[in-house]
Amino acid sequence: MRGKARGVTFFLVILALGIGLAWGSHSYVKSKLPEIESAREAALREGPAMMARLGTYPNSVALEDLTQELTSPGKGMWKGVKNRIVWRREFRAPGVKEEMLKWYSAKLHDDGWVIWDPSATSEIQTQWCKPNWLLTIQHNVKHENFHRFVLQLEWMWSFTADRCPLD
Repeated sequence: MRGKARGVTFFLVILALGIGLAWGSHSYVKSKLPEIESAREAALREGPAMMARLGTYPNSVALEDLTQELTSPGKGMWKGVKNRIVWRREFRAPGVKEEMLKWYSAKLHDDGWVIWDPSATSEIQTQWCKPNWLLTIQHNVKHENFHRFVLQLEWMWSFTADRCPLD
């Protein structure tokens, strides 16, 4: 009988710890919501202005209007919290991508952006960061006289200074 009582006590302690953890997590997220909402509202105003400051590579043609999407990439306790915004626009540009990247690199460097992960080399994208922002230049279709590329700017509440640049 004594072993059975210990088993029940152990189960009740584990149950109480689980309930406490769930309640604490919920309380933490709830306490952060005003901060996240305030930062998100500021980012909603700042994002299109940042895209405009990036400018358009000379003689490029926008293939679509600037799109904006609020997302909730979180799982568990963060599910449903709109803590990420993505702005995206695709272009067709003359010349080769290396020229376009050189042009954007100079502008981004002057504006305080850094390569997000210096060890990563990719033929399909280049990423720059500035906390809480991540800019991805996606290199798409290449033709002899032109190429297509996408500028994708992301604001993420959890993308903090310790993640930029990625070590």
